[in-house]
Amino acid sequence: MNFFTKKNITIMICITSSVLLFAAKQQPDWLKNYREVFPDDKYVAQLGSSNSIDAARNEALNSLVQYLEVTVNSQVYSSYVSLEENLGGVTKLYSQSQNKKDIQVSVDITVQAIEYTEPYYVKKEKLWYCVAFFERKKAFEMYKSEITPLEFELKSLFELAEQKDDLFEKIVIYNKITDIGQNFINKVNFATLLSPKDAELHYSPLIEMYSKIDSSILNKKLKSPIYIASNNTFSSVINSALSSVFTENGWIVNSIPQNLIYHVICDVVFNEYQEIQGSNVLYSFFPSVKIQIVKKNEIIYMYENSNIGKILGYNYEKAKAKLETKIASHIKIDFLNEFNTFLGNK
Repeated sequence: MNFFTKKNITIMICITSSVLLFAAKQQPDWLKNYREVFPDDKYVAQLGSSNSIDAARNEALNSLVQYLEVTVNSQVYSSYVSLEENLGGVTKLYSQSQNKKDIQVSVDITVQAIEYTEPYYVKKEKLWYCVAFFERKKAFEMYKSEITPLEFELKSLFELAEQKDDLFEKIVIYNKITDIGQNFINKVNFATLLSPKDAELHYSPLIEMYSKIDSSILNKKLKSPIYIASNNTFSSVINSALSSVFTENGWIVNSIPQNLIYHVICDVVFNEYQEIQGSNVLYSFFPSVKIQIVKKNEIIYMYENSNIGKILGYNYEKAKAKLETKIASHIKIDFLNEFNTFLGNK
């Protein structure tokens, strides 16, 4: 179960040491081949050596930490996105693997199961040797307490999302799941390093649900086209800007309102004023925008802004064109940011 490539790892280790006793003068088996004494399927172990007992133990511990860091950093998380595409009445299913290699993660690791062999001195080399190790299953059981609260919260949110009929409410909850899930995945990823079999047994169902969030949202958007309605002063420039906010976020925008659940109602008021200045007319615009997402006459979301700015000009058509461009830009930036905040998008 490799899920994410890690780039930043912070490792905190609380040591509860337990020394394995070996005969003082007999060379221990682990010195010859510590991998046989501590097989990889049951232990994580690293050998250290130095010119003193304490330094050898520290070297073994440092090697263990470095092993954990390198192993976590080498892991890649793949999310499988199942998409549905309807072409000419035929539904096509396909999957897409997404490798997320550039995600920066900070993981705090507390391992309370680290043990040491009794250091052994090799006279010929004038070096002390020691193995730092921990039992995978024991470490996993200790580490589970770090994951349990997140696991419980995620399951509760998934249940809540299933109870919601409205797509926008579902998306808000799914985005909360995504935020919490990032931390959950990080911790499960390390739990997998500790004990792959136990992590697979405990967390694979929830991991699978989490990995399907993106495809679930996308599929629901594709099945819920929206219609954009506007007042008479609405221009193609503004209409295009508003449509792009939704299409770039995975929605389909239809030009016909029939049988569509969601309507986006946009009301743009130019607030036009004229001032006679000699032989010229100065045109002033103080625009306001109100955008509502409506489901069966129920307002799901509303955005309103009357502080877009003032546009002045002596040529009416040029001033109006400039105004429409300004409103379109405002929709693509300010409205988009507000809408993403509402949904919980990052």
